[in-house]
Amino acid sequence: MVRYLLSLFLSILFHIGILFLVLTLFPLEKVQVSKQAIPIAVIEVRVLKRSLATSSLPLPQRPASLEKKRGKQLASERQTLTPAPEAISPVLPAPPAPPASLRSDEVEARFSEYIATVGKKIKKKFTLLLPREFNQDLVCVVVLKLNQDGSVKNSAILQSSGKEEYDQLVLRAIENSAPFAEVPEECIPEISERGLEVNFKLR
Repeated sequence: MVRYLLSLFLSILFHIGILFLVLTLFPLEKVQVSKQAIPIAVIEVRVLKRSLATSSLPLPQRPASLEKKRGKQLASERQTLTPAPEAISPVLPAPPAPPASLRSDEVEARFSEYIATVGKKIKKKFTLLLPREFNQDLVCVVVLKLNQDGSVKNSAILQSSGKEEYDQLVLRAIENSAPFAEVPEECIPEISERGLEVNFKLR
């Protein structure tokens, strides 16, 4: 009986030693499978930047000779014309201007809310399509234009990530996200005509 218990105890110790040796020699593959990094998608949406603003262009100027000739002509017309007193209309005070600052703040808030909604919807679809093997830092920028009803008017790659599969995945996520909510009327120039810049960042 004592020999049986002793042999059983030695057998248990032997198997424990073998198990400890296996776990010590082969831990890398197990850790790599169980702790694989999950890619995190970051979506940023903003108005597409203009390369050159039209307001910065210089205004055309007339030659000095034409300006001097025009000045003499206006001076002679003032001397010959004598306005009649009855032709003068009373000057009425201008109506008060609407509070432009308040309206601009309201439009800005509505615009920010809309593009945030667009970004959330795209991120949701993009996360569902994103495979685990894309575990590297990738950045893809897309130009997105929407119709007033929220459908996609145009979408194109502005900056490629250098990985064709990732770029196509980005365009597919935008396609699956449509249609979006109806574009507010005051936001149509920025969203439908100028376009949105959508940044797809993978960390």
